[in-house]
Amino acid sequence: MKRFRIFYYIVMLVALLYGLYSGNRVCFLLFFMQLTTMAVALALNLWTVSSFSYVQTLSEKETEKGRTVTLHLGIYNDKPFPFTHMKVHIMTPAPEDCRDIWVNLAPKQETSFDFTLSLPYRGEYQAGMTRLDIQDLFGILPMHIDMRWLSYYRPQSLLVYPRLIPFRLPASSRSFAAGTGTLSGSLPAGHEEFSHLRSFTPGDPMSRIHWKSSVKTRQLLTRQYTDPVGESCLIFIDTRSLSGDSEKISDRITECAATLLYAHLAQEDPTRLACPDSEYPALAETFSLSDFHRCHQWLALLPFRMTDEEACAQVLRSLTDVSRRERIYILGAGIRSAYLDVLKNLPSPCFYWVWDVLPEQMPPAGESLHIASFYEKEILSFLQDQLGGGAP
Repeated sequence: MKRFRIFYYIVMLVALLYGLYSGNRVCFLLFFMQLTTMAVALALNLWTVSSFSYVQTLSEKETEKGRTVTLHLGIYNDKPFPFTHMKVHIMTPAPEDCRDIWVNLAPKQETSFDFTLSLPYRGEYQAGMTRLDIQDLFGILPMHIDMRWLSYYRPQSLLVYPRLIPFRLPASSRSFAAGTGTLSGSLPAGHEEFSHLRSFTPGDPMSRIHWKSSVKTRQLLTRQYTDPVGESCLIFIDTRSLSGDSEKISDRITECAATLLYAHLAQEDPTRLACPDSEYPALAETFSLSDFHRCHQWLALLPFRMTDEEACAQVLRSLTDVSRRERIYILGAGIRSAYLDVLKNLPSPCFYWVWDVLPEQMPPAGESLHIASFYEKEILSFLQDQLGGGAP
């Protein structure tokens, strides 16, 4: 087709030049016939772009990594003239799922497609049509239009959460009041105070359900306390810029953080989820599973863009200085010496987990610091090896 277009334009140019040189009317007739054909082709292309209507929807706007969603695309021609031959490029979260579809619509016809989209990584994605390649009947005036340039076009947005792996921590010595463990110590008087009743969230202990109010309102209500009963934890994510397969690495880090956070909230351990990026919204301390969705969304959108290692370490130091944490987790791509300087002097158990394979010669660390790599390991088996516990 490209060779034909080149030949067409050469003949058109030669006809014009020879006609101007010789005054031959046949050359001018040939030239204007070709010019008229181009004008008709251009008009049909512009008609197609301005007249076709479409519908594109996603079966879900928010979902979890590893699941699938369906993209429905419908293209309609409700006009009395046919549309030009079109090739539509479909953008998807997974590059291997991107595809091209060919559309030919006669007057008053429509066509529809349903695509199953895989979600290999967490993050925010756009799906739907991106480019139209319009080929006229004569093949002399193709047009390429990026739909995203058009003011009325909106691609479908999709938020993919990190995968949540079912995992249960060993019972905390302070979690007996939540019904998740047995008492091995004593809590100070007035350790927890009743605050209010809230809607039941899957994972809330049965011992906290207020049955009398639940019967009256015909919905499960849970007691919420102002002071937590579990161990105070910090989950700190090193969001330094990643090299190599950055999507895969950031996905595994946030997946581990989501699983760890949910496991601690399930036994009512007050947990702070944090990162060193001051431009990314900070989260307050989380006390119950009712706040997990907000944290899950925070992890789905978390950017890895920090470059200053010392600044990151300073944020970690300030978080550990504000209040004493009974457990500290650091999740990142590799070992950072600035973090080790902060962690090795802390009395609380610290778990420094990274994606990179650990070097043979590890830098000296404190007795309470545990360093491990989850490179190419299943998150569930890794957490079981490091913390004990298992699937619920």
